[in-house]
Amino acid sequence: MDYLKEVGPDTMIPCFSVNLKGNKNVEKCNEINLALFQDLAHTSSEQTAHRIPMIVTSSSLVPHKHSAAVKNFKERLGVSGSRCTELCIYSPTVNENFLQQ
Repeated sequence: MDYLKEVGPDTMIPCFSVNLKGNKNVEKCNEINLALFQDLAHTSSEQTAHRIPMIVTSSSLVPHKHSAAVKNFKERLGVSGSRCTELCIYSPTVNENFLQQ
């Protein structure tokens, strides 16, 4: 948390996806990321912001015929699949808005 106080909370908004070593199936990769998102997201009154001090959002990267970005991201994750298959990603950000004060 000392690092976040130094750099400020708005600088920590990475967008990423995870995969298991050796998994080449994009659908399995998406399942893993959805499970992680559901565990980290604040979706009920039973889960509070005190448990996990960040806000997590989820999205999908959709392949486009004029861009190789999703294809390249899939290759970096080590997954393959249909050219049309979306890739689940998530983006956490710090929930301590006034952390640096």
